[in-house]
Amino acid sequence: MHKPDLAKLVTAAELKTRPVYDWFYFPHSFSPTLVDRLVQHWRDDGRGPVQSLLDPFVGAGTTLLAARSLGLTAVGTDLSPLAVRVSEAKLGKYDEQRVNDDVERVVMTARADSRRYKTNDERLTRAFTPAEHANLQRLRRAIHAHGDNGLLLLAFLNVLRETSRAYADGGWFRWVEKPDAWRSVFKEFRRTALRFVQEARHLQHLGTARQEVMLSDARTLNEVQGPFDAVLTSPPYPNRHDYTRVFHLELLLGAGLKNDDVLSLRHTSLRSHVEAKKPDVDADNYVEPEAATRLLEKIAAGGADVRVERMLRGYLEDMYVALLRMHERLAAHGRVALVVSNVRHGGVMFPVDELLVEVAARAGFEWEQTWVARYRGNSAQQMSVYGRDPARESVVLLRK
Repeated sequence: MHKPDLAKLVTAAELKTRPVYDWFYFPHSFSPTLVDRLVQHWRDDGRGPVQSLLDPFVGAGTTLLAARSLGLTAVGTDLSPLAVRVSEAKLGKYDEQRVNDDVERVVMTARADSRRYKTNDERLTRAFTPAEHANLQRLRRAIHAHGDNGLLLLAFLNVLRETSRAYADGGWFRWVEKPDAWRSVFKEFRRTALRFVQEARHLQHLGTARQEVMLSDARTLNEVQGPFDAVLTSPPYPNRHDYTRVFHLELLLGAGLKNDDVLSLRHTSLRSHVEAKKPDVDADNYVEPEAATRLLEKIAAGGADVRVERMLRGYLEDMYVALLRMHERLAAHGRVALVVSNVRHGGVMFPVDELLVEVAARAGFEWEQTWVARYRGNSAQQMSVYGRDPARESVVLLRK
C-alpha cells in the first residue's frame, strides 16, 4: 500500500524542529507523528487497546518521547551506550533553577581546570584543534564531576558536533574546514544548556505513564518484561553504515567509551554492516528464505564484496532472532511496526521489507500490510556503476 503522506515521517526531518526531540538524533530516524499515526491505526484495528510500547532499537528515544505525549507506557532498549544515555536524558525531568546553577558550576570548574590534555587518536586529532580538544575534555570532566546530568551531557554533545570538523553525512564522515573555536566552547555550552532546560518544560507536565530505557541486545532483550501491546521500532538498515564509526567521537567523549569498547560494540552490533560478527545467540532452527538465497547468489555472482553477502545473510538471521524475542514479549493481541528500507548491493535490489515478512512468519507473526512511504536513492557508487533504481522505505505491519 503506497502512502506518500508518510514520506517525511520515516525520516529525521521533523526531529530537527521539535523541542527536546532535536537535542540529538540519528540520521535514519522516524518522526513522533509516525508514532501517533501507528497508535491510532492500532486503536482502530479491533484487536484491543494500545497502552504499552516496546522499541528494541530505541536510537535517540523518539518512540519513548512520543509515548509520553500519548500517555503510554514504553520501554526502549539499545546495544549502544550512547543511544541509552541520549534517550535517558530526553526523558529526564529537570528543575530549571537547579540546571541553571549546575551550568554555572560546570563552566566555572572547566575554566579552572589547568591540566593539559593530549590525544593520540587520529580522528580526534583531525576533528579538533589541540585547544578545542582540551576545552572539550575540561567541560566533559566537569559535567562528570557534577553528577553527569543528562541535559548537560546532551548540551555537551551539541557543542562537540558544532565544533568538530568530522561531519556525519549519512553513514560516513565528511571532513569540513572550520576556524579554531576553542574560545567559544564554554559559551556555546552555556547557551545550549539554557535553551534545553527551557524546552524541557514541554514534557514536564505530561502524565504519569512510565517510559524507561535500558542497555540490552534486541536479540536477547534481557531484563525486558512483557507483555506489551505493540512493538514500534526501526532496526538498522543493512546498508553497510557503521554508526560506531560515524559517532565515534560521541562514543569516546560523550558516552565515555575507550577505543577497545567501541571496537567491541562494532563487532557485537546487529549485522547491518560488514564488521559485525555472528552473535553467541541460538537462532532456534532459522531457515533462510529461498528468495534471499537466490538474491545472495546473484549478488555473489556479480562480484560484490564477499562480506556483503555474509552481512545480508547475517542480518536476516539476526532479525529472525530479534522477532522471536519480540513475539515472546507481546500480548496475545500484539502488533509490530518495523520501519525498514530495501538496499542495493552489486546492482541487485535486496527487498528487506518483503524478506522480513517471510522471516517474521517463521517467528510466529502474521503479515497485516506494508505501507510504502517513499523511494530512496542509491549510493553514489551504486548509481555510477549500475544506474539508478530507487529503493522502497516502508513500514511493515505484523500481528501476533
